[in-house]
Amino acid sequence: MMHGDLNRGVILSEKIAGCSQYNVFRVPSDIHSLFQQHFTRGKYWHYYSLWMECRLKQNGQRENSLSVIFYPGASWWRW
Repeated sequence: MMHGDLNRGVILSEKIAGCSQYNVFRVPSDIHSLFQQHFTRGKYWHYYSLWMECRLKQNGQRENSLSVIFYPGASWWRW
């Protein structure tokens, strides 16, 4: 994964509807177990998977576009 394997967890993937891309992400094991145990019939998706599908529906597969998500206080982004 992009940031290494120091943080253990369950690796999941979701196919992005409308294109041939997948979103691969890690969920901490305890959080994944919580959802599996308490929401057995629930459906859940990663936010970026839904966001990418929405972008495709809104704009089609335009090559000349850029999307940016800003986070308040993102400590990982340092110059």
